[in-house]
Amino acid sequence: MSLIETSSAAKREKFLELVRAESAAWAQAIETHSLSMERIFGWSDETVSEIFKGLPVRNLACALKGFAPENSQRIMNYMSHSEKRKVEDEMGSLNANPEEFNGTVIKILEITRKMISDGQIRLEKVDPQLEIPEDFEEKLEKMGGPKVEDKAPAAAENRKAEQMQEAVSKPQTSASSADVLQLQRMAQVLTKENKSLREENRILKEKLEQIRKIA
Repeated sequence: MSLIETSSAAKREKFLELVRAESAAWAQAIETHSLSMERIFGWSDETVSEIFKGLPVRNLACALKGFAPENSQRIMNYMSHSEKRKVEDEMGSLNANPEEFNGTVIKILEITRKMISDGQIRLEKVDPQLEIPEDFEEKLEKMGGPKVEDKAPAAAENRKAEQMQEAVSKPQTSASSADVLQLQRMAQVLTKENKSLREENRILKEKLEQIRKIA
């Protein structure tokens, strides 16, 4: 799940294309149970502020400068005077770039997932839609999702990996060389995962297991 959540929108969509090719129901389930900043900011001020307290001062300052003022203020409202002074001083000297801000967003998502896993955030109270019901897998199967034990032909799985490699590796005129390199690395990782998991359709199975652990 972290692969989906911490990827850019373009990378996330390319990865989900592989899942949709197997089952639209599973792809929808992954998207529905994925964290995003928009989703987190939909939670209570107290919960959001607790998440942001886990950030190092520089990342916190970067986040407060990068997010909408109304969301930043929600977090500041839960800070002590000394905490505000410290982060405001950091914000004054901070000259963050988009790459650093994106890295901060990833940290926030990782912190949130850990807090959910550790029980510090109770999904049944904060965001019930993120919870995984006991019969989750059975419902997906009824909606057209493949059974976990089903095995896809190796040739088909290899072709999906090749398609992913081609889609991600194909240069785009609007992309920088750094973006292309990142996409190519992403494709390599996904290709390796796809090949190692193809016999038991582990791409789908692992996503379900990770979601259950989080819940």
